Amino acid sequence: MNDISDHYLGHFMINGRRLPGVVSLKGQDSRLEIFADSFVHLPEEKMHVIRGVARSGEKLTICDAIGAETSGTNFYYGTTKHFLNLFPNFVAIGPRHLPIHNKVIAELFFTTSGALNLFSDIGAFGGASDKVRDVKKLMPKWAQKDRRKIEFSEVFYYIDRGPIVDVRLNDMRVQAFNAPTWHLPSPRGIDVTNRVRIGISFNRSVKLQDALRAAYEFGYFCDVVSQTTHCIQDIEVRHRSAKEGESFIRLVVTNAETDEGTRIDFRDHLVSGGLHKQEFETILAKWMKAKRNHRSARRRIAECIRYGNHYTADRLVGAANAFDLLPDETVGQPSLPAGVKEALRRLKHEAGALPPPYREQVLANLGRIKGANLRQKITARFKALPPALRRHFPEIELVIDHAVRTRNYFVHGTAPKLPVGRTYELMFFFTDTLEFIFVAAELYACGWRYARWLKEANMGRLREYVRSYDLHLAELKRAGGARVWQQA
Repeated sequence: MNDISDHYLGHFMINGRRLPGVVSLKGQDSRLEIFADSFVHLPEEKMHVIRGVARSGEKLTICDAIGAETSGTNFYYGTTKHFLNLFPNFVAIGPRHLPIHNKVIAELFFTTSGALNLFSDIGAFGGASDKVRDVKKLMPKWAQKDRRKIEFSEVFYYIDRGPIVDVRLNDMRVQAFNAPTWHLPSPRGIDVTNRVRIGISFNRSVKLQDALRAAYEFGYFCDVVSQTTHCIQDIEVRHRSAKEGESFIRLVVTNAETDEGTRIDFRDHLVSGGLHKQEFETILAKWMKAKRNHRSARRRIAECIRYGNHYTADRLVGAANAFDLLPDETVGQPSLPAGVKEALRRLKHEAGALPPPYREQVLANLGRIKGANLRQKITARFKALPPALRRHFPEIELVIDHAVRTRNYFVHGTAPKLPVGRTYELMFFFTDTLEFIFVAAELYACGWRYARWLKEANMGRLREYVRSYDLHLAELKRAGGARVWQQA
């Protein structure tokens, strides 16, 4: 949304007063400015929804203007004017106001910064050079009257085959479709541009925050399968009471992410909405039905993927943290012997007599013994992959072990078993390992055809990880990883 730079002059209701003001939409520099002849103040609890009407007629709803308030007074040659400045997080512009706390959103439309790439609709646009028979039949009658002989013809076309993908869920329907715009051909030339729009229609109207949650969850899915960033852009919503022909309400997210990153070829995506329609729809349907814990973990891994080819300690920690966010039924729990369970019971009873904060620390550490540790969780997700895929990664336990040790070094300061310098050099390998295992296990559970991807994809960070795994494993061993693994 970094291209938005709009201004709306109008009047706004502030504490029962109808005051003039202006909304300036400039990304993170957006402002709502209110002017008055007497002192103006707005309590924080009333900043969540501010309504106004623009001079041009649009209804303006300022949503969650909870930034720091700036108010003051200006003096100019005996004239006193008061002002109030607020930062709006959302601004709704359209034929009606948007009650953000009510269930009024029937549909939501948007695009993403990478949608055109992920949903490349092969064959929807094309052309034919000098091979069109009876080209005159395509021309209007007045143009057919031209007596000059047709020596060459070039025909361009756009074909609408309906949605590129169409997924029906229990509570919503998700579609991706082409949204071309064009100018009528003339001697000046032919101009057709296209964007892929995403539409989410809800079986029952929802609140704005729930509609946006669905949109951003879809965006995180696109991040994962395309291995690039998909920033949500150009949001519009349809009010459940909208009349036929009524314009949508435009929703401007002033603090929206912007993406100027590179794109990989659409044929190299883990699954392409344009090339693998049925597979994409199957995976998306199961992905969107996931439980809350899965959604949090997937969002965490998507945040890591957005780093692209830039590797940091925070990224590695985040990738490891994604496994900790998965529910227990996904990663399993260790089976403890009866003697260990009895010992834990006694220790917990004794720890109950300790003074705080030692009591809480000891009880927390004892409680972790019942669950799988991070190394076990990562290994469990790797073992959830099919044998034909796992065979590409010999001695993966060694790599997982060092990835966890490196994460512990960055989080707890625990000395890694490799030299610190070599740990940093191999950090990208450990990060890719964590991200690949997480993404592959989640997608495979949703119906991902990994064999098709391995055969068809040529580039992409995760594809390169598979291709170069043996080389990086050998480098880890030369750094001392094999000896440490044998001793661990």
